Amino acid sequence: MSKFALSAQTSHGLSVSALEEASRTGARDADIEHLFLALVLSEQAAGRALRDLGITLTAAREAVQQQHNAQLSSLGIDAEFPEAGRIVFHELDGFELTKRATDLLVSSSKKGKSGDASAVLGELLEEPSGMITSILERLGVSVQQVSQALAQQEAKPVGGSNTGISGRRPAAGTSGAFIMAPVETVRNFLDDPQNITIWDQRAGTIEASTAEEDVNEQWIVTAPTIWPNGKPVEVRPEFRRRLVRRTQPQQAGSLAWSFNYIDSPQACGSVVEFGLQETTGGTQLSVRITPNRRRGWQKIKWIALLPVQKFGLWTYRFHIAAAISRYYR
Repeated sequence: MSKFALSAQTSHGLSVSALEEASRTGARDADIEHLFLALVLSEQAAGRALRDLGITLTAAREAVQQQHNAQLSSLGIDAEFPEAGRIVFHELDGFELTKRATDLLVSSSKKGKSGDASAVLGELLEEPSGMITSILERLGVSVQQVSQALAQQEAKPVGGSNTGISGRRPAAGTSGAFIMAPVETVRNFLDDPQNITIWDQRAGTIEASTAEEDVNEQWIVTAPTIWPNGKPVEVRPEFRRRLVRRTQPQQAGSLAWSFNYIDSPQACGSVVEFGLQETTGGTQLSVRITPNRRRGWQKIKWIALLPVQKFGLWTYRFHIAAAISRYYR
């Protein structure tokens, strides 16, 4: 993966996680402390380093809350920030990063820096306001300890051939996420067809199919009519229904689902494959989407539109991984 692609994907992923965390408290902007929470959730080396130090999302959230309350007290304000609720970022509009957070993300890819989550964490550790240093102190961890743990993580690969992730960078064609739940819990969740409507934004409803004798082995998903934010979903009629089956994964130990359009047989379906590996604090998840093999003019059309197709597949993978991560938060 190129530096530009890695930097762009990292920046987008951390921004979304930060905005999700900010939305729990009713805030519409995410600052550097929310980027820190996003890093605790990162599947890259930076996230693994923080979690190996015993920093959980629950503890980090509490430390951020304490820091906010302490700041109010230092200003002579006898009040506390509101209690956090559920994540509503994906249901509402009007969220954005603060200028300080945006500038920090931009800085992480300048002057020879990699732009990955490790670079972002490095920028946070050097951030001059002292906000992150204070949060780390509340967590009983020093900046030096974080730097050492990060160096150790970057120096070693991540075992397991089915994760799609090694070292600092995700493998090409996969999207990763850290899930705050044990492997078997996540596996059972992903193996249940009823949960497809939770992790696949293109699935509004699901029901067992009666097209074949074994109705328990295939299902029909119908596209939603309204997005979570209330906006209508525009889907052509022939793409509203898909037939879903369990299928053989490419990697041992993975889970895979095949999706094919019922009312447009010539349209290209796909296989969504999940790789799972145990990691500190939960599960390392990888998502791979493999379009069905095209023939004739469809193959030529696919090659001609390859950059657009790759971006579409990345977006789809990202939303799937983000939805699963959000479900367990």
